Amino acid sequence: MTPITRTAQSATARRRGIAHRAAEGTITAYLRDVSAAGRREPMPAPPRVRAPRTRSSRSPG
Repeated sequence: MTPITRTAQSATARRRGIAHRAAEGTITAYLRDVSAAGRREPMPAPPRVRAPRTRSSRSPG
């Protein structure tokens, strides 16, 4: 069962590595922006635009 465990671990490590590599750029940029701005938010909030949102909700298409 040693090869199975190694395979599972390698697969998980590969998946984690890929995920980290894929998200590393975004996370790093976001953390840099946050640290530069001095803000600490759980997730990057989109620009506050409520006028089009209200319009879209009022007029169905």
